[in-house]
Amino acid sequence: SHLFSQIPASGKKEWNLQQCIDFALKTNLQLKQTQLNSDVNNVNLRQSEANVLPNLNGLASHVYNDGRTIDQYTNTFASSVVLSQNFYLSSSLGLFNGMQKYNTIKQNQLNFVAGNYDVAKNRNDISLSVASDYLQILLSQELLEVSKNQLDITQKQLDRTQKMYEAGTVAKGNQIGRAH
Repeated sequence: SHLFSQIPASGKKEWNLQQCIDFALKTNLQLKQTQLNSDVNNVNLRQSEANVLPNLNGLASHVYNDGRTIDQYTNTFASSVVLSQNFYLSSSLGLFNGMQKYNTIKQNQLNFVAGNYDVAKNRNDISLSVASDYLQILLSQELLEVSKNQLDITQKQLDRTQKMYEAGTVAKGNQIGRAH
C-alpha cells in the first residue's frame, strides 16, 4: 500500500514504507547527533592512540640584521650585516605513566563501540516508529473505507425503509436514523 504525502516542491507523491523509513533516517536530528557523537568518539580514539607515539618538535630560524645592531655572539655593537641561523629539534617519549595512556585508549575504544551501538539502536527505533505509524495510517484508511461503505449501506436501508413506509408496508418507527 502507499500513502500520500504533501511535498511542497512537487505536490502529492506516493510513498511506500521503505521511502518513509529512508526519509526519516536521512532527516532525523537525533540520529544525526548520535552519528556526530560516534564520529567524535572515533577521533578521540585515534588521538589517544597517537598520544602513545613519540613526539617530535623542530624549529629553524634565520635572522638577518643590517645596520647598527648588537652582535649576539660577541655582545658588541656592529654596523655590518649580522646573519644568524638557529636550529632546534626535540623529541620525547613517555616510558611509563601508570598505564594512563593505555587505559585511555581502552576507554575510548569502548566509547567508540558504544557510540556505534547507539547509532544502530536509534536507526532501528526510528525505523520501527515509522513502520508503526505507517501501519496505523493504513489501518485508519481502511477503517475510513469501511465507515464509508457502512454509511452507504445505512443510507440505502433508510431509503428502502422510507419507500416501504410511503407504500404503507412498515410503521414510521421502523425508519432508521430519522429525527422526529
